[in-house]
Amino acid sequence: MWQAISRLLSEQVGEGEIELRNELPGGEVHAAWHLRYAGHDFFVKCDER
Repeated sequence: MWQAISRLLSEQVGEGEIELRNELPGGEVHAAWHLRYAGHDFFVKCDER
């Protein structure tokens, strides 16, 4: 999953890597993360747990 997310982010902001990945609390149905990729912060929500 993280390789696919990294690939999608590289298409939007250029080459980089996931520098930080923190799962956010409260996602009982859908997991959510705060990511830092290539110096940019992103919110990622996954439809599966």
